[in-house]
Amino acid sequence: MTPRTWANTAALAVTLVLGSGTARADWLVTRTGERIETAGAWQLKGAVVVFTAPSGTLSSIRLSEVDLEASRAETERAKNPPPPPPPPPAKKSVLVLTDADVKPAKPPEPPPAQGQPAVTATPNTALTVMEWREMDEPDALDVQLLGTLKNTGREASGEISLGVKLVDRAGKVLAQTDALLTSDALGPGQTTNFRAVFPGVYAYSSVQFEPVSRLRILVPPAEKEEPKSSGS
Repeated sequence: MTPRTWANTAALAVTLVLGSGTARADWLVTRTGERIETAGAWQLKGAVVVFTAPSGTLSSIRLSEVDLEASRAETERAKNPPPPPPPPPAKKSVLVLTDADVKPAKPPEPPPAQGQPAVTATPNTALTVMEWREMDEPDALDVQLLGTLKNTGREASGEISLGVKLVDRAGKVLAQTDALLTSDALGPGQTTNFRAVFPGVYAYSSVQFEPVSRLRILVPPAEKEEPKSSGS
């Protein structure tokens, strides 16, 4: 008996046992889990499974290497693909702003009245810290600086503030505050005392002072009185 005759005889026997000579499918699954795509239905022919590859080539594989149940299941799954997953739910906004959360814009300051100097916060180099010292309190839990601020210029300065910074050796600002002034207005040559407190600071390398005034008025020099001439 030739091999071809044997294969035909075996195919007839398988047909009689299974009750069907062919089974339509689009995929073959081997017992090792490999998936083989077929162009159309594959057929059982004796000890082999015959199929047409997608390239159009007639091919075969041993029946003992094929998992028929997995092949049918894979074919059905391919014919009926699962529906696409539902779209993810829309993310709810974490931050909700209301009118109460939005601070209203600060209205611009009105222009100064005619004849009045403009009010601006600018550094005033005429305001000079003449002396300062640190309060010596062994039990204190903060740094307190006391000093004197003098107006060395020819302008009267008003709405004065004095910024004070504590700096380390690397130039990094450790703490800063606005000093408390005895007076916030100084005429030429006048002085005022100040006090700056830095809670929770224990050590520093240097101090920086930044005097600022929002009102400066030029004071003209006093005119010298001419001596009265005596009458003849």
